[in-house]
Amino acid sequence: MNRDVFWSALEAMGSATFSVAAAFIVARLIGPSELGIGATAVAVHVLLWVAVNARFADAIVQRDTIDEATLSSAAWASTAIGCGAAALQAGSGWLLAWMLNDARLVPMALLLALPFPFVGMGGALQGLLTRQRRYRALAARTLIGQGAGMIVGIALASWRAGAWAVVMQQATGSALAALVLICVTGWHPRAVCRWSAVRSL
Repeated sequence: MNRDVFWSALEAMGSATFSVAAAFIVARLIGPSELGIGATAVAVHVLLWVAVNARFADAIVQRDTIDEATLSSAAWASTAIGCGAAALQAGSGWLLAWMLNDARLVPMALLLALPFPFVGMGGALQGLLTRQRRYRALAARTLIGQGAGMIVGIALASWRAGAWAVVMQQATGSALAALVLICVTGWHPRAVCRWSAVRSL
């Protein structure tokens, strides 16, 4: 129990520290105008990330029992939802570019779309890890993902990458966090996706 509390607390403190440090340092280096452009693209990503990542995680944790077919169905359905979110993120670039008169928002949105299929799979696996009380693995997801994102964001800001620093920070953090979950879980979904199982979740 004490170990579980330690890893949960470390994850929360690490997430807060990385987020605040990166936000202030990157903002200071690139200035408010470039920060605003990057934050516009990232805002869409964060909204979609929350919807994709949380879609099945809580339902998997709350089930009294869950079988392999249901877990696999949730993983594949969540990945499909991630692909849909990727399409929305990619499409948002043209609208944002038109609204803000900045053509960079198109490739920024396309880049931010890439992690979403992995985020979808990772969301279901997050529920499985929480169910198994593997808080160390969940902490590793946050510390590695957000830590690497912070380093990339600050480095690019130092190299005068402007708004791209904010976008790369978010893309790196989302992608690495999801890939860490996929790698550390030690479970692979079966080739089955039953609508009845998805609907039950």
